[in-house]
Amino acid sequence: MLSELRVKNLALIARGELELGPGLTVLTGETGAGKTALLSSLKLLIGERGDSTMVGADSDEARVEALFVDVSTDVSSPGLSNGPTNDPSNDPSNDRSNNPSDDFSGDPHNATLKGEHLVTRRINTEGRSRCYLDDELVTVGRLSETLGPSVDLYGQHEHQSLLKAAEQLNILDEFIGEELACTLADYQAALARFEDASTQLHKLQEYSSSSQAGREQAAFVAREINKIAPKPGEYEQLEQELPLLSHGEQLSQTTYDVLELLRGSDGVLERLSASGKALEVLSTIDPALKEPFEQLDAYLIELEELASGLGRYASAIEHDPEALQAAMARLGELDGLSRRFGPGMDQVFAQLEQAEQLLMSAEDSTERLAEAEKNRARAREELQTAAAALSQRREAGLSEFIGQLNASISGLALTGASLEFAIQDLPFERWGLAGSQSYELLYRPAPDASARPLAKIASGGELSRVMLAIKGLLQQSQQSMTLVFDEIDAGIGGKTAHAVAERLAHLATMHQVIVITHLAQIAVLADHHFLVDKTTEGTTTRTTIVRLDSDKRVEEVARMLSGSTDAEALTHAQKLLRR
Repeated sequence: MLSELRVKNLALIARGELELGPGLTVLTGETGAGKTALLSSLKLLIGERGDSTMVGADSDEARVEALFVDVSTDVSSPGLSNGPTNDPSNDPSNDRSNNPSDDFSGDPHNATLKGEHLVTRRINTEGRSRCYLDDELVTVGRLSETLGPSVDLYGQHEHQSLLKAAEQLNILDEFIGEELACTLADYQAALARFEDASTQLHKLQEYSSSSQAGREQAAFVAREINKIAPKPGEYEQLEQELPLLSHGEQLSQTTYDVLELLRGSDGVLERLSASGKALEVLSTIDPALKEPFEQLDAYLIELEELASGLGRYASAIEHDPEALQAAMARLGELDGLSRRFGPGMDQVFAQLEQAEQLLMSAEDSTERLAEAEKNRARAREELQTAAAALSQRREAGLSEFIGQLNASISGLALTGASLEFAIQDLPFERWGLAGSQSYELLYRPAPDASARPLAKIASGGELSRVMLAIKGLLQQSQQSMTLVFDEIDAGIGGKTAHAVAERLAHLATMHQVIVITHLAQIAVLADHHFLVDKTTEGTTTRTTIVRLDSDKRVEEVARMLSGSTDAEALTHAQKLLRR
């Protein structure tokens, strides 16, 4: 959930701050007031590219900062009152019974806070962009991976996930539910087994078709490497041991010298022990000396442990010249192998394994090939069975999904329009993780029109309403996220506008919904209402963002209804808000 948004020097917005919460938030204002710049700020936060044209006039840098929180929200209480608020009883919009906003006061607003992310985007006049996630500098890609899945933007000219065939199939699978997920997992496991069997067969075919010269070369490689007989990790162990063997005498002698200073006659331990005895006697006379005596006694114990450890270390040191020579000779042999078959020991072992497999396959290539072909054939049969089960499971849920979806969109100014899936069997070579068939959502704008891919025919407003219908179908199974709708009210009014508004409000019981709108029918159902306004002082034009109190909200709804704030318009606005 987007909890706070701060924008500075982005296009016409010199400075803007929004404190948001669960439920339905609307942003209203005249055309050209700067609502698009706010949408751009959200795009930057989820990883879209920025450029120097976004930086406001007379500014060196545009900055967008937001706080995202993960919450499990009580669906009966989707609203949130943050920032400057007013007594709900004074706000006509709060006359609705069971007002969602009433249950939220303070933080975390009847929600369980799971975590939060502070994200910042900075873009300078040269077009350079910086991304920060929780005060850590990150790439745009990392920002998109982290926050992108939690925010969906829907509007005209937007690159939307709904336009991708893969996402359309994901929506269908999610609607069908857990049984489909299990069937898909079985199919993907069968696909992995088939690919493993195919890889193994391909390797054996390569080995069996190798020439006599290739087999002779493999025999030479195996013979030369096995002559030295390297062991995994041996080279690294010798590299660690060689400095100890080379300097063993110095290490041993110096350690014994230190031990003599600690434990020898007139050494540190003897002197401290004598000091301790003296303090012990004195502490019987003056108790104030008891604590220094105990401290000294503790130091003596630690020094004794230190001396014991050094003694064990010194006795374990090897300074055998013959062992040193043997280690150097062995390291030289392994270095020779690395030069010939490397460049490193990992490559040496890889070449040995490849050579031995080639030689082994050459000895019994017919039997091994036959076994590998059998394994691959068996894996293919299992994959085909799993693919058929997956297709059947999808087919069983497809008609219900399309039926509910078409029923849902008919009330969103899309009367006569319908959706359907085009399903195509893929060649076996193109089977992938999603299955053996391709699924693409087609849009038919009227009963007598041709069905074409959604991306090629639907307008921004139509896409927004289709996604609104889909989100309504899936909302019970999806994690709470932030949905931003722009142009969702394009070309609608009257009863359809009321239907869209009610659908958005219902969707906001599960998700945080932010809508940029010109429709009063949507604005009056909002839990939070912000006005985006453009002001001019001299030659300077700036966009301001204001959270509306009860009186100002009535005025804005009146303006949206009739373009006027006269008494009649204000009365109508008050009635709508109370209703």
